[in-house]
Order: sequence, then structure tokens, then C-alpha cells
Amino acid sequence: MVLGKCLQGDQYANLVITRIDVAAFANEAERNAVLGMAYFHRSYWYYRLTNQFGDVPFIGKEITSQDWIFIQQKRSDPEENKERYGIRAEWCSDNVDRGRATKGACAHLLTKINLALGEFDDAIASASSL
Repeated sequence: MVLGKCLQGDQYANLVITRIDVAAFANEAERNAVLGMAYFHRSYWYYRLTNQFGDVPFIGKEITSQDWIFIQQKRSDPEENKERYGIRAEWCSDNVDRGRATKGACAHLLTKINLALGEFDDAIASASSL
């Protein structure tokens, strides 16, 4: 149940990231806000997957049916995990509708990721930005 929910959330975020240029936006700030929330959600769901199941493959793009065979055989490299999260806190705002990712939520998630990876100085820096 949890695995399916995490994979579905990750897939939705990757869908938005991959197809961001297909949609029409009023300005660059609106586009970046949507993209920032998608990066937040992809990071959140990948964080949940790695903390619950350990070494899972990182899926950084929209999944097609041909990709599943490769994904099932691939293992992730823990050294590259931090770059994979790719949170774009600068694209998120604190003045958003309820339930959307804020700068504070991004900094909090980044702090949790840094603690999980053993990057304690980075965790202090991201926690201090709150």
C-alpha cells in the first residue's frame, strides 16, 4: 500500500517536471512555482521510499512501459542521493494556498534529508533558514 502510494506520488511529480514546457503560464514565476512544488513532491516521496525500503532506484523522469525492466534491475548509489533530491526551495513561496509546498516545508524536508545522509552541517544550515 505505502509502496504504491510513494511510487504514484513520485510518478506524478516526474510527469509535471518532464512536461512543464507543454503547459502555458502567465509568467516565469508561475512556472517556477509549479516546478518547485513538483521537485518538492518528488523529493518527499523519494525520501519516504529510501527511509522505508532502503536502497531503491531513483526515477528522475516520467516512466514509460519500456522503462520498467531497467528500473527493476537498477540499484541506487547512496553517494548520489543528495543530488537526486533536488529541492528548489527558492522557487517556492510562503504565501501559497493551504496544502501547497512552502519555503519552510522545503527547508524542513531538506533538513530531514541532510540528517538521514549524515550531512549534519548542511542540516544545521537548512534548519537555520527556517
